[in-house]
Order: sequence, then C-alpha cells, then structure tokens
Amino acid sequence: ADEASRRVLTEFLASRALGATRNRMTGAARFLPRPAAAKALRRGPAGPWLPPFPGGTFDLVFEAEAITMESWALNIQACFFERQYYLERDGFAIRPEAGEVVLDLGGCFGDTALGFAASVGAAGRVVSFEPSRGNLAVFRRNLEMNPRLAPRIALVPQPAGAAAGEAVRFEEAAAGSRIDAAGGTEHVTTSIDATVEALALDRVDMIKMDIEGAELAALFGAAMTLQRWRPKLALACYHGWQVFELIAQLRRTLPEYRLFLAQHSMHAEEMVLYAAPEARLSAPAATPAGR
Repeated sequence: ADEASRRVLTEFLASRALGATRNRMTGAARFLPRPAAAKALRRGPAGPWLPPFPGGTFDLVFEAEAITMESWALNIQACFFERQYYLERDGFAIRPEAGEVVLDLGGCFGDTALGFAASVGAAGRVVSFEPSRGNLAVFRRNLEMNPRLAPRIALVPQPAGAAAGEAVRFEEAAAGSRIDAAGGTEHVTTSIDATVEALALDRVDMIKMDIEGAELAALFGAAMTLQRWRPKLALACYHGWQVFELIAQLRRTLPEYRLFLAQHSMHAEEMVLYAAPEARLSAPAATPAGR
C-alpha cells in the first residue's frame, strides 16, 4: 500500500537473486549496533538450553514493563530492539494495543508473548501457540519469572494448521521448529478457528504468525475468525517465496485490507507482511518503548 513496502519487496527479490553479501537490504546500518546492545542486557546464564546459540538470562524494560527471561541475544534484539511485529510508519501503526486479544503463533521461548502481554496490559490477553517441547520448557520458565505478565498469557501446545485434529510430523529445532514430514515427533494440529471456539474468545484483535512456512495453512484455518473480527495481521513471509501466496490469499479473502511490508534484518530474513482494514490503523506511539 505504500512506496516503503514496494521498496522492501524489490530489495528482497534482489537479495534472493544476488545473495546477501552482494545486496544488503536497506537499513543495514541500524542493525549493526543492536547485537551488542542486546548482549549488554544479559545478567547471567540460562537453565538447560537449546542449540545452536548459547542461552542467557536477560533483564529489560519493554512498554514500561520489567521483563526477565531466558533467550538468545538474537531474539532479544528482534523482539525488543527491532520491535518485530510492530509496524509504526508514516502516521499509522499496526501493533498490539491496550485491552486487545492477540494470537501469537510461533511463541518460541515466550519472547513475543511477553512483549505482547506488556502491550495489551492487564485488560488484554495473549494466546500463544508453541508445540516444540524444548521451546515450551523455556517458555514455562519464562512465565514463572514474570508473574505480573503470566496471567495475561494462555499457552496452546499444538501446531496450528488448516484444520484441527490432523496428525503431523514435527521437527524439533528450537526457533526453527516446524511441521516437517521427516520430523522426529508427532503432533495433532489445532486451528485458529477451533482454538477461538475452545477458549470462548469474544474477540480477536491481532494475529501474529512466524511458524516456519505454515503461515498460509494457518490462515486457511482462521477463515471464520478473519471474517468475524477483521483482526490486524503480522505474518512472517520470508520462508521460501510465500510472500506472494500470502498477499494473493489476503487479496482474495480480505480485499479491503491494506498491506504493508517491513524488513527486520539486513538480509533476506525476518520480512513481515502487515495487514489491516483502514479502521484498525492506529496512531503510532508517541515515543519508542523503553528498554
């Protein structure tokens, strides 16, 4: 819907065609100091941890809420410095707001769920989908360390798909955990629509997805939720070429939505497709959240 989004898409295509070393995406300079800033928040080691990066325990402030959590410095950088899944651009914003209900697909270690819980406040609610057993162990430890935010978060330990009740193979790979026919474990899917009904949610204001290429299937499983509540969307769209599939699906099913792209790394990863009807485009925050 805007020139900034079209530029991101062009740069994404160039990066995929030429390689990241030949074509860094716009804004590379802003990412370079952030790993050091994230690492500076590390106060000590984590509990039993997951490869490939060393885990740490971090203290930070986000949206005026103190958060202590185990994670990777890379996740701290993406969630709380880069503010991935928060779009604030040219006088409008697509982000969680106070009192809203947010679905967090791909909860990983609880980074995004805790950030969203800080944003929605005590009157809001976050429903986080995370099927990886290793990730869930870290996620639950992080809930225990954040008793003020934990009551705002509900955990769904299943992968989201196009339909509920389907047996799928699943690959345990920390932040890269995903539905995979060659995976070593088995899970039974749920769907967004089935979860909304099971939890008796009376509204859904925003849906975030970063589920390693299963975003399109999860959208199919959210048909009733999308039609009923017209929620804001923040969809990871850099897995393969699915950015085009996601755009096409939203154009078919939600033609009134405005679509935007933002890049949250200097390479062809972490690109997010944001979408919302005009009425849900809010004013951006007056000042960035504290850290």
